[in-house]
Amino acid sequence: YLYLNPDKLSQMGSESKKLSGKNFDSNKNSNSLLKVYENLLIKKSPFECFKNRYNDFRLKVQEKRKIAHVCLSCNFYDQFGYQENKLVKKHLDSGHDVNVFTSTEMLTKHGSIKFVKPSSYISKDGCLVHRLPYAFDLHRKISTKIRAHKLLYKYLKSFSPDVIFFHGTCGWEVLTVRKYVLSHPKVELFIDSHEDHYNSATNFLSRIILHKLFYRSIIQYSLPYVKSVLCVSVETISFVRKIYKIPESKIEFFPLGADLICDQNYNSNRKNVRSELN
Repeated sequence: YLYLNPDKLSQMGSESKKLSGKNFDSNKNSNSLLKVYENLLIKKSPFECFKNRYNDFRLKVQEKRKIAHVCLSCNFYDQFGYQENKLVKKHLDSGHDVNVFTSTEMLTKHGSIKFVKPSSYISKDGCLVHRLPYAFDLHRKISTKIRAHKLLYKYLKSFSPDVIFFHGTCGWEVLTVRKYVLSHPKVELFIDSHEDHYNSATNFLSRIILHKLFYRSIIQYSLPYVKSVLCVSVETISFVRKIYKIPESKIEFFPLGADLICDQNYNSNRKNVRSELN
C-alpha cells in the first residue's frame, strides 16, 4: 500500500500521536486502519509490523487496482526469485489485477540466456504475461541495449492500468509509457532502478554514449510524468543522481525484499533439493 501511495505517511503524521496505546481493530474503517499502521511503523520495527499486522488488513484498506509491470529493461523470468517476480506475486496476493509486459529473453534452469517466441500466457502465479517482440531486427547485443519493443502501447491501452511499474530506468520503452501516461493523466507511473557504479556504465562507451546520452535523455524527457524513481540501494541513489541527473525530490529508497520461511520449511526444502540433486 505504501508503494502505491507514497505520500500517505506524511498526511497521517499529525494523527499518529493520538493513536498511541490503542489496540489494532481490523473492523475499523480504512482511514482508521491506515492511522494505526502509521503508529505501528513509528512504534515498532518494520519487520515486526509487517509480520504481525499488515496481512490482517491490507485488503481492507486497498481497492482493487490494475497494475502493469513493464519489464523491458529488467526482464521477467518465470519462476525465479527476482524482485519482479516477488512484487508481481505480492500484488496478485493482495487482490489486484496484474499484467506483465516483458521481452522474449528468458533464463534456462542452468542460468543461461535464451530467446523465445513472442506470446501471451498465464503464469503459474496467475498473472497474464505478454512477451513482446523487439522493434528492430538488429544484432542481439544492440537490441538488448536499445530495448525497443513492438505492441506495448496497444497492450497498455487494452489493459487500461491504474498503476504502471516500469522496471529499470534505461530503455526506449520508457517513452512509450510516457506517451500513455500523457494521454491518461490519472495513471500513476513508478520507475525503479537497479543500476549502480559497479554493474553499469563501467567503460567509456557505456558510461558516455549509452547511459549519459541515450538513457539519460529518455528518462529526463519522461521525468515530469514519473511519480517516483525507486532505488534499490544507496549505491543506486548515487548512480541516478550522478549519471541520470534525477533530482532528489523524485528519488525514493526502495530496498529489495524477500519471503521469509520458518526453519522447519527451510530444512525440509533443503533436504528435498539435496536429495533430488544427489
